[in-house]
Amino acid sequence: LKYVIKSGEHPPEGSSTDGAGVKTLGYGWRPKRDILVSGFATLNFNPKKRGAKKPMAKPILTQEDIEELFRLIEVTRRDILARIAEFYDPLGIWEPFKLQLKLRLRVFNNSSWDVQLTIEQKKEWAGVFAHFLQIPSLEIQRSVVPDNAVISSFKLICVADAAEHAAGAAVYASFEKSDGSIHVQLLIAKSRLVSATIPRNELCAILLMTELAYLVKVNSPIPPSRIIYATDSTIALSWCLNTELKLKQFVMNRVESIRRMIQWTIGSNNSEIPLYHIPGSLNPADLLTKERAIDLDEVAENSQWQKGYPWMRKSQDDMPLTSHRSLVLSPNDKACCEQECQEKPFLLVTAEEAARSASHHSLAIQTIEDEIALPFPPPGAPGGEAFHLDNMKNEHLVDFIAMGWNKSIRILTHVMRFATKIKHRLHRVTNTECMFCVKLTKLPTKHQRLTVLAEQNAFRLETEAIKKDMTKKQISQLQEKEGILYHAGRLSDKSQVQIKELDFQLCLDNADFPVLLPVVRPTSQLFFSYLINIHQFIKPHSGVEITIRELMKKMFVLGKFRHVVKRVRNDCSQCTTIAKATVELEMAKHHYTRTLIAPVFYTIQMDIAYGFKGKPHGKSRTVIKVYALVIACLHTSATNILALESIDTQSVVAALERHAARFGMPAEVYMDSGSQLKALDKYEFSIRDMDAYVYDSRGIRVIVSTAKNHEERGRVERKIRILRDTLEKKGISQEHPRTPLDWETVFATMANLMDDIPMAKTNTSKVNNLDYELLTPNRLKMGRNNYRSPHINSKINDNTIPSELLEQNRKIVSAFYQTLVDNLHYFQATPAKWNHTSDRTPKVDDIVIFKFNENSAKVDWKLGRVTS
Repeated sequence: LKYVIKSGEHPPEGSSTDGAGVKTLGYGWRPKRDILVSGFATLNFNPKKRGAKKPMAKPILTQEDIEELFRLIEVTRRDILARIAEFYDPLGIWEPFKLQLKLRLRVFNNSSWDVQLTIEQKKEWAGVFAHFLQIPSLEIQRSVVPDNAVISSFKLICVADAAEHAAGAAVYASFEKSDGSIHVQLLIAKSRLVSATIPRNELCAILLMTELAYLVKVNSPIPPSRIIYATDSTIALSWCLNTELKLKQFVMNRVESIRRMIQWTIGSNNSEIPLYHIPGSLNPADLLTKERAIDLDEVAENSQWQKGYPWMRKSQDDMPLTSHRSLVLSPNDKACCEQECQEKPFLLVTAEEAARSASHHSLAIQTIEDEIALPFPPPGAPGGEAFHLDNMKNEHLVDFIAMGWNKSIRILTHVMRFATKIKHRLHRVTNTECMFCVKLTKLPTKHQRLTVLAEQNAFRLETEAIKKDMTKKQISQLQEKEGILYHAGRLSDKSQVQIKELDFQLCLDNADFPVLLPVVRPTSQLFFSYLINIHQFIKPHSGVEITIRELMKKMFVLGKFRHVVKRVRNDCSQCTTIAKATVELEMAKHHYTRTLIAPVFYTIQMDIAYGFKGKPHGKSRTVIKVYALVIACLHTSATNILALESIDTQSVVAALERHAARFGMPAEVYMDSGSQLKALDKYEFSIRDMDAYVYDSRGIRVIVSTAKNHEERGRVERKIRILRDTLEKKGISQEHPRTPLDWETVFATMANLMDDIPMAKTNTSKVNNLDYELLTPNRLKMGRNNYRSPHINSKINDNTIPSELLEQNRKIVSAFYQTLVDNLHYFQATPAKWNHTSDRTPKVDDIVIFKFNENSAKVDWKLGRVTS
């Protein structure tokens, strides 16, 4: 124990730097006067080094000083937030001022931390920081318990309020004095930025208020005799106090938390909680809701924010508090309140009303004679009434998009079960067509049959909507069965997928397409709902083709819908996460060549540059094509460019031998999938090392890139671009014919210029290191790889035997047929030309199909050629 500091006395010597105050929990405490002040001292925009800041060269005393400083330095979002964070107020004593700072910081949302402020923003924030100069003068009484207070009269008054962007709450301590007067002082306050609707924000404010009251109650050495909760929101109050409302998830969770926190705080499980309504003009928490001009006098020691409103110093009977039972909601408030309530799925109406509206609310249940009005009341319903399923706003009984495919079909299945059972009760004798009259011993089960009926009812409503938009000619191309339009694809019963005389197995799990598919629109609920069901459950987060294939097993979509499938995948956050994770996984693969220590040109990238004109000899007028074989080293970025008279394999091999004679034969070559380069993997070199040993069959390992993917060979592609740019800057035209030897000279000069550039560094450090300035690819090219010296013997050899060719051909055929099976769903669509007959008269040599024998009972079609 170092010091003991008491209220009403000066702090002990050595405990204070100024002899008047000490720091306590982020605040400054003046023991002699027993007051708290802010721990904020002065504005200092210097960076912190080793936990301390260097003092400002010129002290900041006025707003003009701040504006002058802002003109001299660059101010960023990070600087603004750092200065605001220095104002530490954990109890929320000056919370309205803090809220104004937080609201003004919203303009930097989605901005970089180091984005610089504009001139207008600097001027605005200079005015804001001018108020920081008044912070050291703010002070309040530390103790909320006044002199001659009656301790047993201690009570808490909690208020909450919210607006569009902010919500806040405050807790006041109230004590009755021995003279009968009441003392009120702020105890704790807190605010938050919010982004929901205003009623929801008001609910969040009430929750914040109950949490603060609970914290005060738990940590207070004096138990409060009474706790009063007050808000000016009638809607949020109705949600909290009306326990019969069936609320949506967001509101319900917060209402339950509010009621639980209040019950814990007051120590009672009574359903009636002390939550009241007060007028908005009398709510001190209104200072924690909206952006307004900053005025520190609003939070000064004797302000209404600190001392409370006059009504707080009255007895509870005289306070302007209104209970929930005495409130009357306006029509707008009532409608807003009901928006957060669950929809009522069932509505009791009389049989006459149900009969009148049956045409508008038909369930499309074709298996029931009387669809809605039942001949007798169901169990539990009053006599003379019937259940009426009300769904005026939706073409279907349920909202397929909101509830999803599985849940919607499950609801419709229960409806079908209910309706079928009602019909079953009407049977006087056993009906063989009724699934409840006859005991089912075979599949499908009752539930499966009811599910099929539920889906058929949904497709039947979809058919009615389709008929309104289609012409009779378009409808005639479809088949209608039991009120449902079907599309008959080419995969009929007689043309199912079969496998014959193949020496390999195909996976046919994706070939089970029904003969008839119900037709839907690309804008219908059924299509989108089932599409989401496929994407989430059947084939989770699969590609477009797999999703379309599964879709074509259930329904046939009229018109274009592929863009909808793509949009679903693009908007799916989990698909985006999977794609990013896949890319990161692939990008994280560190190729071993990056950390391979080997001579220059041991591992190379190689490609051919086109577009150079040449001539056979110096005085020739014949123009030929010349090509450039660009070789780039993966380790050192060294470059070698060789001229080619043609791009066949022998020319490439000859150029590679010229390169090997100078630098040594490369061990690995990365290149594009051109035939002349790809053949190098069959090229064998005889390589002589420095010990005169000859290693035969020691060839080059060729790694071929993906087709159309030049990014995989980025280094050599960059070298080709630099070559063309340098030729253009040097004034050397590719259109001017030169001999191949002249082009070889030009290419060697260009390669020398590229290799004079120092090798790249791996960081942005500015530390001077001569190694980076001296180490260039040209210095490494001064030697050669003697371990891979080429011998005189080289040949192109392909030892592929017939059995290997047959196996390779079988793999190709297998891949083709598997691709055909995977895309079998495209055979469901019937070509448009099949729906009409051409008026053109057949001519000589036309191939036609005709009936060979019309008199026969069996139709026999033949293919023939018109000869005359």
